[in-house]
Amino acid sequence: MKLKDKLIDNIIDPYSKILFTTSIGKVIHYNICKNTADVYVENIKGNSTTFSNVPIQNIGEGVHLSPLEKGDKVYIQFNNGSIFQPKITGVVEKSYKSPSKKRQTHIRKGCLLSNIKRDSREITKKTSETWLDYANKDKSKYKDFMHKNPINNIVKKIEKKGIFVGKEVGIYHPVKSSIVKLRDDSSIDIFTATNVGLRINAENRTIEVFGDFSTKSENWSVISNNINICAEDKITLSGSEIVIDTKKIEINGVDKNV
Repeated sequence: MKLKDKLIDNIIDPYSKILFTTSIGKVIHYNICKNTADVYVENIKGNSTTFSNVPIQNIGEGVHLSPLEKGDKVYIQFNNGSIFQPKITGVVEKSYKSPSKKRQTHIRKGCLLSNIKRDSREITKKTSETWLDYANKDKSKYKDFMHKNPINNIVKKIEKKGIFVGKEVGIYHPVKSSIVKLRDDSSIDIFTATNVGLRINAENRTIEVFGDFSTKSENWSVISNNINICAEDKITLSGSEIVIDTKKIEINGVDKNV
C-alpha cells in the first residue's frame, strides 16, 4: 500500500467519519485583511490542535464588528461536523458561559440626561393617619415595604443606565466613548462622549444638540415658523454685511416699526 493510501486510511478517513461539535478556542493570530484567525483548541476529542486561517462568520453587510485580538476566546463550529471546515461564530466571555457585557457598558458613553418628567400628582390615599401607626395590628399591612432597600434600588437604576436594556440596539466602540443607540422610546442617541452629541427625540419631536455647536459652510439656512435663540451670557453677530429683512422688531417688549 502506498504512503498516500495509508495516510488516507489511517488519518483522513477516521477523522472524516467523526462528527465534531462546537468547541472553544484561543486566538493566536488575527488577519485583519482576510478576516480570518489562527486558533488553538486545547481539547477536541481528547487532542489539542491549531486551526489556521479560520473564517469568521459575518452577520451581513452594513455592520462592521470590532476585530479579534490575540488571546480572545472564541466559539468554533464545524460545518457538517467536519474538522476540515471550521468557522468562528462568536466571542466567549471569561466565564465561558454567556456573551460578555463588560465592553458594552456605556455609563460614561453618550448622554446621561433623562427624558423622565417629574410627576406632580399628589398622594390622595393615606396609608396611616400618622407616620407611625401604633394602633395597627395587621402584620401584613406594610409587607410590601418591609424588605425595600432604597440604596439598592438606586444602584440598580444607575447600573441600567450603562447597558442596553429592553429591545434597544446600537453600535458602540469597545474602547472609546462613541455610541449610536436606538432607544425603546424611539429616540436615537449619537454621542462621542458624555453629553457631547445629539439626540433625535421622538417624544418631543426635536433634535437636541449637546456640547458646543459650530458649523462651517458656504451657505447655511434655517427654515422654520418660529426660531428662539437664548443665551445666558451674550449673543455676538459678526460679518462683513448683516441684513435684517422684517416688518417689525420688538426690543424689551416694545415694538419698533421699521
